[in-house]
Amino acid sequence: MNSVTWFFPTYIACLIVLLIDVHIDKKRNYYVPIKTFVSAMFVFGCIYFMYFAEKMEHAHYFMLAAIAFCMTGDVLLGFYQKKWKKRFLLSGMISFGLAHMLLLTYLYMGDSKFSIAQIIVPVVLFGVTIGLIKGFDLKTGRMLIPTLIYSVLVTSFMTKSIMMLVMNNPLAKANLIMALGGILFFVSDFILLFLYFGHIRNRKSKGACHILNLASYYLAVLLIVSTTLL
Repeated sequence: MNSVTWFFPTYIACLIVLLIDVHIDKKRNYYVPIKTFVSAMFVFGCIYFMYFAEKMEHAHYFMLAAIAFCMTGDVLLGFYQKKWKKRFLLSGMISFGLAHMLLLTYLYMGDSKFSIAQIIVPVVLFGVTIGLIKGFDLKTGRMLIPTLIYSVLVTSFMTKSIMMLVMNNPLAKANLIMALGGILFFVSDFILLFLYFGHIRNRKSKGACHILNLASYYLAVLLIVSTTLL
């Protein structure tokens, strides 16, 4: 695997540059291009890993398409955080929703096992999302329905990734890494719920939430993509 190990420190270094930019560039002058570059890196990594591991099978194209939609969503949400126009938020949410649907398809193509937990957990977390929106008076407005639909998709992907670990070999590296990726993806979106719709008025707190969101998200995608090597 020495031929691919260079990618991981390079990716992390680019992610650190993005996080530093979020911290110091309050006007977001370079945010979108830097974010786009880091996202393009995980698309490149996905293709490179698949080629290196000789895993260009039919199912893997679903993974690649999902990662491409993630990049599209990143760019759209980047513009939203710069211009704060709802059309960018909705478009980004749709892109990530499609990404989760494709990732779910990819997981089911590799493991068709089904558990009742794969229904119960998303339903419970759907209720939790509604409770958080009402309890914290989150200002979702017209984005309420898209937000709730998206919550089902992201929690379904996370649950499936965890159940693959539980129901199959818990010691299998690919299952463990995919489950960690699913959990981190959920964590990043959980933070995003408060970042976009919450009442975080303190600039430092909001900046810290943004950094945690980006760090958990980009690490999640890296973990998901790296499973193609195993």
